[in-house]
Amino acid sequence: MTLAYWERHRFDDPAVAADRDELLKSADQNPDPCAAFLRLLRSGRRDAVCTALEYFHYQDRQARWGFGNPLDEYAAEVLDHARWVLRGTPLPEARGEDRASALWAIQNHAEAADAPLITAALRTVDGDVVDGAVSAAGQCLYACDVPEDPELVAQLGAMALDEDRPLRVRASCARALASAESDQAAELAVLLTGLAELELQMAGALVLTAHLDTHRPLLECLVATWPPNAPEANDIRDALEEDDDDA
Repeated sequence: MTLAYWERHRFDDPAVAADRDELLKSADQNPDPCAAFLRLLRSGRRDAVCTALEYFHYQDRQARWGFGNPLDEYAAEVLDHARWVLRGTPLPEARGEDRASALWAIQNHAEAADAPLITAALRTVDGDVVDGAVSAAGQCLYACDVPEDPELVAQLGAMALDEDRPLRVRASCARALASAESDQAAELAVLLTGLAELELQMAGALVLTAHLDTHRPLLECLVATWPPNAPEANDIRDALEEDDDDA
């Protein structure tokens, strides 16, 4: 397994380093890494807490193989500690990896109340940290009532429309907006569908599937211009066909 940056981090407390090493051994079927995880999570040290958050993220990734996250019972506590990390002063030597660990840890657990913290992260992070922030933003929007947090929606839209950003980042921001159903998100989605990049068009179209009563003609025109095997195009076509069936 990997703990990303924290695998190589030099802790000034041997006991904390030993707990980190216990987590690394868990890939070799260490019978109980949970105690080390909880000591790190509850240590009050930013580097130790982030190590625990990275381990929780690792277990979340492993859960996709059907085994579940054995630490799910601590998800609420993980969320609280991730918030603590995001509110605090970053570790200069970590170069954003501390915030990345916090954001990835809550990618499946962020709540509507986390919108301001995630928005602030999106405004300040760069590089690989953006991926964690965008993933957490998508979950946060999913948890929000409609209309969603306007600043978070606006920030994702601004990043998706920013031509100076890598297309990969713009597309992930645009896809995160698909968790929003507000008129604000729809307005941004219309702008995305007018861009030349197919990935951005399709991401915008996914947002508009929640607004077929007002944007159906636009979606039909878009689908007609896309290659038959374009990724995600079938999702749009299915939404249009289901709407026909319900009419």
